[in-house]
Amino acid sequence: MQKNKKQKIIITTLVSLILYCLVVILSSLSPLADLGKNANQFGDVGMWATIILGLLFYLVPLLLYLLGIQTIRYVMAVFCGFGIIMALSLVTFIPIISKIMPEISIASSIGVTIASILFLAINIIWYFVVFSRTRITM
Repeated sequence: MQKNKKQKIIITTLVSLILYCLVVILSSLSPLADLGKNANQFGDVGMWATIILGLLFYLVPLLLYLLGIQTIRYVMAVFCGFGIIMALSLVTFIPIISKIMPEISIASSIGVTIASILFLAINIIWYFVVFSRTRITM
């Protein structure tokens, strides 16, 4: 595999990881954190556990990929698919929740919405970077 493509895979995966962590943190800071007793509050154990679990799901496969195990890309693709589902859920449900519950407005959750859209976009781009046979320019 080309060194350039490998670097793009690493960068795209790390950007996805950063956006995942951003979505978790912004969600815990937004009014969405008040929706239920199991919602992550900023700085609590649940928020940190979610971030650590995300780090494991990103960094362990990425490390295996760096060690030369090419088939791990398919495992990474499954995790990326979960990220797409998560981002689509947030982008879809935040406007619905803001219509149903007036105390949660889109304006108060705009950071989560924007981060979710970016997270969705980078995860879609990730598939093109990893599985395209042509050269990708970034």
